[in-house]
Amino acid sequence: MSINVSNTPDMYKIYTSGRFTFNTKCRVRNTPDMSDPGIVTYQVGQSVNYDSKLKNGNHLWLSYMSNSGGRHYVPYANTDKGTYFGTDTNPGNPIKPASTNVSGGTPSTSPSHTNHGLGTLTGYAGANVADQTPDGTTLVISGSYKYDEPARGRDRTNMTNATTVDHIKIGDTIYYNAKIKSDGHYWLRYIHTSGATYYVPYATIDPYRPYGVSDSHPGDPVYSQETVTTPGNSGNNSNTVNPGNSAGNSSAGGLTPGQSLIDFVRDLGGISGLSESNCRVNDNAFQKLVDFHPNSKVTVRIPAGVYKVGRPEISSNVDFIGEDGATFLGTQTDNYASDTAHSGAAFQYECANNVAWSNVTFRGIDYTASNGSNVYRLVHNLLTSHNVSFTKCIFDQTESNGGHCIDLCGSSHIYINDSTFIGVGFDTIEPIRDKYCYKEAIQIDYDYESGTSATPLNHTYTFLPTHDVFIN
Repeated sequence: MSINVSNTPDMYKIYTSGRFTFNTKCRVRNTPDMSDPGIVTYQVGQSVNYDSKLKNGNHLWLSYMSNSGGRHYVPYANTDKGTYFGTDTNPGNPIKPASTNVSGGTPSTSPSHTNHGLGTLTGYAGANVADQTPDGTTLVISGSYKYDEPARGRDRTNMTNATTVDHIKIGDTIYYNAKIKSDGHYWLRYIHTSGATYYVPYATIDPYRPYGVSDSHPGDPVYSQETVTTPGNSGNNSNTVNPGNSAGNSSAGGLTPGQSLIDFVRDLGGISGLSESNCRVNDNAFQKLVDFHPNSKVTVRIPAGVYKVGRPEISSNVDFIGEDGATFLGTQTDNYASDTAHSGAAFQYECANNVAWSNVTFRGIDYTASNGSNVYRLVHNLLTSHNVSFTKCIFDQTESNGGHCIDLCGSSHIYINDSTFIGVGFDTIEPIRDKYCYKEAIQIDYDYESGTSATPLNHTYTFLPTHDVFIN
């Protein structure tokens, strides 16, 4: 069965990152064209980390930056045959649905409204129902939006009375945390490098005109005609909506589709306590979140307690919010080491995007092995991950004399705000001396094996640099 791309023009592109593993030999090319002779071939079982996808001809393509800095393309699906050439950690294709008109043209005569609720419509379909949505309606969702025309960031969602505080250039990407309908426009809410919250319009509603065509989470802050929302009598016309259900609709010990508020203990099975056996349990709790694969932002509440971890994997699109006293503690063993050079605990981020931690303490373990070496680490290991923030967090002796609190390898748009870093872990056999007196709490490096404090298994290194790191 073919893949329906009838409404998708050639070179239609989406900005999304992930890792693709091939089950078919695929040729890497300098252009997304099958007539390009190519430069190298991915073999069966090999993987590539990509930063975007596009459709051209009768193929879907992955796009990425090579080690030399050039942009390369490799096909991952044949649209005529409906055949995929492997498996994808971030499924999703560069295809425009027939009911959506994002980049102008003639609006659909009968736009699809089968998806109910806030934020499910876009383009002309969204413009057609905007009048029934009050100004100030906010869709809490995270993503990235690339502009193909200039725009101005403002301190409020107002085109005439707000103060201009930021200038968006052609080709700039905004990493947003919400969308708002206001003053005849759709707006993105985002955190500026200064730490301030700003707003920038991404489309004029009537007549509909977008300022870019590459939104990682398409959808506008409007209600469909089947779900008209009338503002209440309180006089407040600002309706903030989180997509999905609340935690109260979840089944015991599990997650329900669309759930947006998640409890680390009740829903994911996390357990507090100092038993070393808890490491596996809490690692599995994080894995449940990865398997849940949230496509829009979910909030994970972490109750007060001490949660021991080994090497949990971190999912994209998650806000981790700790109650006072919420603490993660590193393992006392080196059972989680994937090589002989690095031991201890690590939060593993591989192509993880839109992750936020707030009000959480991370603490290392003062443990001395029989050979005098120490396992004094609870590193955040970010590989090709983007839009990750830590706010009001404490890093208490989480780095050993050979590691770091946060390792950034080929990652970008990292925000560390109002957080505390305490001490360097060391063994008790000899005093701290010489070069061990100081360590880099936050290391900025390329995505390569020697750049990480906790080498993950089966990671394909891209050699991309880290950039846009903001510490306030």
